[in-house]
Amino acid sequence: MKSILTILALIALFLVSCSKEESTFMSEEQVLTKSGSVIVKSGEENEDEQEYAEEENAEEEGEAVIAAFVETYFPETAIAEVNEDEEGYEVKLEDGTQINFDSDLEWKKISCKHSSVYTFVPESVIPEEINAYLSENYPENVVIDIKKVGFGWMVTLDGKAKIKFNKDFTIK
Repeated sequence: MKSILTILALIALFLVSCSKEESTFMSEEQVLTKSGSVIVKSGEENEDEQEYAEEENAEEEGEAVIAAFVETYFPETAIAEVNEDEEGYEVKLEDGTQINFDSDLEWKKISCKHSSVYTFVPESVIPEEINAYLSENYPENVVIDIKKVGFGWMVTLDGKAKIKFNKDFTIK
């Protein structure tokens, strides 16, 4: 009876040692998968970390472009808030000016309606063709809001007049 128990004990030890050896011969990926941990193969960068780094770089680039735009066209104020969403960036300046940028960091809307410093959109931001039309037809008015829309441009003047321009800068 002792010999049978001894043989069973040796077989059990052998099986236990085989299962341990099997796990040591498993790849790092297999062991990590069994433990439920995140798999990171040695020498490779984790894809999530890489995506996060790319998003951080894009965000920093976006903030730099936005800051340069504000410094160039609105130097008398500063950025109060920047919000990013799937469409781009919404920027609020300390004076109340609002600027929207698309995901390519091109401005798509500028509103000075609530600005305490800039009572009109700087002419240098407005396309030359629109400026030419406005100076000829509305010389007493200034642009307080301009936005790029699907058909072209929507311009709001201080006299509350709204003018629509198509992509060729003709009145719609």
